[in-house]
Amino acid sequence: MIFIILTAFYAWSQVYYDATPNALEYLKDSGQVTVEKQDNIITDTLGVTSSTYTFIPEGKKQNIGVIFYPGGKVDARAYAYLGYGLANKGYKTVIVQMPLKLAVFSPGYAEKIINKHSGIGKWVIGGHSLGGSMAASFTRNNPEHIKGLFLLASYPASSVDLRNLDIDVLSLSGDKDGIADAEKIKNSSGVLPIDRTVFIEIEGANHSQFGDYGFQKGDLEADISQDRQHEIVINSVLELLHDQ
Repeated sequence: MIFIILTAFYAWSQVYYDATPNALEYLKDSGQVTVEKQDNIITDTLGVTSSTYTFIPEGKKQNIGVIFYPGGKVDARAYAYLGYGLANKGYKTVIVQMPLKLAVFSPGYAEKIINKHSGIGKWVIGGHSLGGSMAASFTRNNPEHIKGLFLLASYPASSVDLRNLDIDVLSLSGDKDGIADAEKIKNSSGVLPIDRTVFIEIEGANHSQFGDYGFQKGDLEADISQDRQHEIVINSVLELLHDQ
């Protein structure tokens, strides 16, 4: 019975939102950014893999690294626009393809990245939807590593209290989001650092366009283009990074 349940769950996990061809364009090396992919076996029994996509700036390099956790059941490559955009401004950025594409299975993955890139002095972590919640959990459990947190259509669990941490937080949401709970995003101010959290609601933005994986079931239609939403996300995260 347990085997049947595990098999059914694994089959369910293989149905996910894939990155669009447009998203894959940002994985190509350019004169400004180099992209490296690394695979790791997490569970030998099922052959579950976890990957990282590292966006490396080729010009001026900042001493701040960025780690990003994708939304649940979303291909990590769907956020390549963000990795490329931040690396293009000098910030090495690592996007994690979680086991079974669910960050809940490896919320502590960021520690492996931090240990591997020991030359980087400060780190900012963020995520979309479920990925943001797990990034917040990592921050709560590893405050010595993280200087900033950004949440895209996301919020920490009510038990994840970040109020007393020495970090800056950015919460980005969209007023056309049909997936994330707007009230929970608003109420998350109760567990985020007082006077160090910035809430921005993007007019016309929906849930799906925080990535590049097509339209997510249950979402609302956006009133702004995906390119415009991506531009706002990149610029907002860059402001957070500039403050570190």
